[in-house]
Amino acid sequence: MKTCCERLRDLFDEYEVAVRQADAHRPLGSGLLGMGPKRGDDPCHEAFDRQIAALCGEIAADRPPAEEVGDAVELLLRAEDDRAWPEYTRWMLIAVQRHALPLIPLLPEARRQALYAWYKKRYPTFRRLPVQQQLLKAFQSDQGFPARK
Repeated sequence: MKTCCERLRDLFDEYEVAVRQADAHRPLGSGLLGMGPKRGDDPCHEAFDRQIAALCGEIAADRPPAEEVGDAVELLLRAEDDRAWPEYTRWMLIAVQRHALPLIPLLPEARRQALYAWYKKRYPTFRRLPVQQQLLKAFQSDQGFPARK
């Protein structure tokens, strides 16, 4: 039986393959000047988001060991830097980070604090999107460390 982290990694691998296949089959110049389908229009992006949501929901419901959940959350949050993704996929990789929200309460305080510190540094205030603000708040909730200033 695969761990939740291995299952999550498999989804990232499948997404990478799907993105590269979609790019390979897209006509040259497609999407330029608003003509034809754009890279981000491929259904693989929505499918990836749904798969990540379903897996994170399963993980939250199953409540595996905290260390395993921590590894899965960390993988999800670091995926953007994990490999050489095409630039246009970065938005999706950031968007799917929201699926870590139900997993954060399952983390031990020390792991939450470490991920909070790393995430806060990785996404400085001037670069943060709403999903990143939500994640930082989730890392802080019910913890003894100070709220974001």
